Amino acid sequence: MRIDPREAFSAIYLIFLGKDSGPQAGWFLTSLDKDFVIRRLEEAIK
Repeated sequence: MRIDPREAFSAIYLIFLGKDSGPQAGWFLTSLDKDFVIRRLEEAIK
């Protein structure tokens, strides 16, 4: 997939925070429960 990194990170922040920006995504995602992250991503792609 070819996606602009800014767009990818904006999508991550929208999915988890409801905002288009936030803390460093890697650190933020590792601070969350793995099952929650997977569930939330699955919900977002539906």
